[in-house]
Amino acid sequence: MKSEGVSAHAPKLPRPPVEPVWLTLLKSKNPRLIKRGLKLKLQFDRERREKEKGKSRKAKR
Repeated sequence: MKSEGVSAHAPKLPRPPVEPVWLTLLKSKNPRLIKRGLKLKLQFDRERREKEKGKSRKAKR
């Protein structure tokens, strides 16, 4: 017998925001990992800019 208002599933909790990999690397104490984190950040930023540039080009046509 099922009582009213009780669901079989646990309530969905909001997922905590997952920080990017490069941010985790920058927070580390290891200088090599920090350098790697900076490189990754630059790479992600570059890729995002190129995507946005591509979108704006398509919009102009």
